[in-house]
Amino acid sequence: GMGYAYLSYVYGLLRRTREARRLMEKAVQLNPRYADLHYNLALLYSDQRRHREAISELKKAIRINQNYLFARINLGVLYEEQKKWKQAKREYEKILSITPEDEHVRKRLVKILER
Repeated sequence: GMGYAYLSYVYGLLRRTREARRLMEKAVQLNPRYADLHYNLALLYSDQRRHREAISELKKAIRINQNYLFARINLGVLYEEQKKWKQAKREYEKILSITPEDEHVRKRLVKILER
């Protein structure tokens, strides 16, 4: 099952994103409890501007691992891009509750609060 993930990575390096996405979808299907696979699939969806699917995969990664900071940051950014300020704020606040020293996230949160 993980072979699909590795092949997906190689296709991604070659900028063959459609093949990379299909292989990662297969890897996720075979290993649905691996948060990293959901995260990687979300990045591939995001690269293809498929934000709804990206958000769905990021949420799955976070359900598996509540403290998955990269997934939360990416989710917050996607929410910001869609002007879903409340949801972005919630993700950034959660990140700061885990790593209060994260200045990058703090700046993003302040920007939302100043809206």
